[in-house]
Amino acid sequence: DIKYLYNYYLGVQPILNRVKLVRPDINNKVAVNHAEEIVSFFNGYIFGDPIVYAGRSEDDCSEEIQNLNAWNAENDKETGDIELGTWLNICGIGFEIALPKSDAESEEEQTSSPYIRRTLDPREAFVVYYNGIEKIPVMGVKVIDTSDTDVTYNKLYCVYTETSYYEIPDTEVLSGKLPYEMANPIGLVPIVEYQANLARRG
Repeated sequence: DIKYLYNYYLGVQPILNRVKLVRPDINNKVAVNHAEEIVSFFNGYIFGDPIVYAGRSEDDCSEEIQNLNAWNAENDKETGDIELGTWLNICGIGFEIALPKSDAESEEEQTSSPYIRRTLDPREAFVVYYNGIEKIPVMGVKVIDTSDTDVTYNKLYCVYTETSYYEIPDTEVLSGKLPYEMANPIGLVPIVEYQANLARRG
């Protein structure tokens, strides 16, 4: 469904495959891309001004809030929000990932932000929730297409849980094997799912 809606947004719409049985010589095919208009309108309306954070605590937390806003600016949060909004308006869901930087990465890039933040393509990411009242996220997955590389598998599933990180080739998904595993140092699922509405409707 997400692939269909994204292609529709790009202008690949059913009218282009129209087959006329009556008078087939008159077969006008015009794609008026209202989907792109709607997405652009709502993105401009919601994300026209950059989103920044403000403290609501009675304690003075202005320095921490300023640091957070500065780190978000370093991570180009404004562009990421627009990209996230585009996915929300197209297909009803969007995903972000935030991961800590190593000290070496921070020194190499000469930045003060201790983390990186990226918007993920919802065609290649998903979050699994505990089937209880609170719907706690138990696993976030980023799928990497490896079909153009020289490895023997087509997709690599990068799986984050609260305690661990796994890399599982598609050839091993049902085998019960975990070819690569390491500890998750942040203690939470770093992939966050956003929903445009309760129906996840774009």
